[in-house]
Parts: sequence; structure tokens; C-alpha cells
Amino acid sequence: MARDHKVKKYVHISTGSVYGRAQYFPQDEKQPLVPTSYYGVSKLAGERYAKCFNLLYDMEVTCSGIFTCTDPAGVERRGRRRVDLHAAA
Repeated sequence: MARDHKVKKYVHISTGSVYGRAQYFPQDEKQPLVPTSYYGVSKLAGERYAKCFNLLYDMEVTCSGIFTCTDPAGVERRGRRRVDLHAAA
């Protein structure tokens, strides 16, 4: 469908779940890709499909992995302490 509509750029949002259990900390993209959940496997498959589209159809592809994301209000509603990583300087 993307090819039919002449899509030139595609951004695939992935997840840290593609890495499975952390081999070391802090985690980075050098970790081995060994997902341990159906979700992680499906997201890794999505990354691979996106790379295939790049090779087969010359579509510009970016894969971005988000390790942990929550909305601050949701965290506070569940009684967890929110840590703002961008505030430290």
C-alpha cells in the first residue's frame, strides 16, 4: 500500500522489548536482539520488514526504539513516583 501511494519515508516505532533481558546496564543498542515475549518478537519482525522495504523499494526508513515511556499523569494515578530525567543538570 505504501508503494502504491508513493510513500518515500517511513518511521517505524519499535521498543526495547526487542532486546529481551538486559545483558548489562545501562542498556544500549549493542545488546543482542533476543526478545523474550510475543510483543518483542512482533516488534523485531516489524523492524525487519521496514528494512526490507528500504532494500526492495528504496524507501527511506527509520526505526526508533523506545525503551520506557509513560505519561506522567498515569504514573501518578498508579501511585508511583515520577522521575524526570531531563530535570537533572
